[in-house]
Amino acid sequence: MKKHIIVMLSLICLIIGLNTGCDKKDANNYKETAVVRGDIVDGLTKEGSISVGTADEIISFEEKSQGETADSNKQTVELKYQLQIEEVYAVPGLVVNKETPIIKLTDESVKECKEMLEMKQKEAERAVSFAEMERDQKSLDAEYAYQKDIAGGQSAKEKRDLTLRTLENNIKQLQEAVDACQKRINQLQGKADSTAQLQLEKTNLSNLQLQLQTAKLENESKKVQAEQEYEQAQLDYTYAEDKKNNATKSLDEAVDAAKENLNMVKNEVEQFEKMIGDGTIKASCEGVVIAVNCKENQTLPLDQTIITYADNKQITMTVPVSQSKILAFHVGDEAALKLDVYKEEPIAGEIVNLEPNASSDETEEGYKVTVRALDNEKRIYADMTGKVVFTEKAVKDILIIPVEAVIREKTTSYVKMYGANGDIEKIEVKTGFSDGEMVEITSGLDEGEKVLILNTEEKVEDNVEETK
Repeated sequence: MKKHIIVMLSLICLIIGLNTGCDKKDANNYKETAVVRGDIVDGLTKEGSISVGTADEIISFEEKSQGETADSNKQTVELKYQLQIEEVYAVPGLVVNKETPIIKLTDESVKECKEMLEMKQKEAERAVSFAEMERDQKSLDAEYAYQKDIAGGQSAKEKRDLTLRTLENNIKQLQEAVDACQKRINQLQGKADSTAQLQLEKTNLSNLQLQLQTAKLENESKKVQAEQEYEQAQLDYTYAEDKKNNATKSLDEAVDAAKENLNMVKNEVEQFEKMIGDGTIKASCEGVVIAVNCKENQTLPLDQTIITYADNKQITMTVPVSQSKILAFHVGDEAALKLDVYKEEPIAGEIVNLEPNASSDETEEGYKVTVRALDNEKRIYADMTGKVVFTEKAVKDILIIPVEAVIREKTTSYVKMYGANGDIEKIEVKTGFSDGEMVEITSGLDEGEKVLILNTEEKVEDNVEETK
């Protein structure tokens, strides 16, 4: 009897050991994944790969005039700004945020350039003051000329009429003098003792006749001159205000030009402070450095690309869409990027471009839709593969797990978890919306808990071993 009991106990221990061994073997076939809070987006799904746009770091302090290119001004700018590079922090592959230091300039060169800009600003300020003083002075001259033209126009007719009357009176007086002199000559003739007086009157008559003839000849030309002066005075009167306005306008334009130049210089100073500051140049965008075109102990190139970034703000995926679907899409519509490396975490995006497919292959879908990632904080590189999901339904801020973690038995769903003693346990859960990859958990689990997913790779290896 005792022997029988010992055999039974041995069999029980063997069975327990076998069961324990199976649990451990099963445990090796699982991997853990956490219950996380996130979004599930579902809709039309298209596969594609990531493209990353580039952004250039260009240091420029001056505004270019219309038609002027960076190359045409390159030599002048480099001669003016001798900024020496002390150290280059940026190297290809470096991940930078906006304001990350990328280049250090020498203190001496930065100081010299600041002094040059200060002098340039003072000169521009003096030019404005001079232009304003000249405008104020010449505006008084223009006002005086205006008042003179107005007064001249108002008295022009009276002046002309006076001139004409003076000319007529002069001829009339000369004619009367000639007639009087001729009368005296007639009276003197026949008198024996009037020879000397007669000769004097004849001489006087000759002079008066010459003056009368000259006056008659000049009369016509002086009339024409009087009329011309009258007409000119009328023109000056008519356009006096325009003349003054034109004079003051050119003066105002000179002041405006001086002020515009001063504003450009101030902008140049502001750009210098913004881009150079204390001598440390900082990245103007977020991204990854892919090219550096400057080095230590070199003059900083201006108006040229010194560093090229893969720009995190230009992460896009372009996918083909059929003609039957394209009318449902619009630029600005929401979409989601699901990359293979971040399968459980969709990245918010928006449609930024719609265009026909340029390919002549009739088997390809007729349109291309480009989606840009928004507010992305993940590390994404060109040619990463994944999908674009054009949103038809979205559930946000929910508990989610991969669909393969859920086991269904008739109307019941459950997941597997490690218990307190390390054994695998089944926990009943309730599920909600799913996109085929992730599923919503409405009850049964809390955020941060870990569920088990069957390791399909190891299961395949086991099957291969069993086949052998």
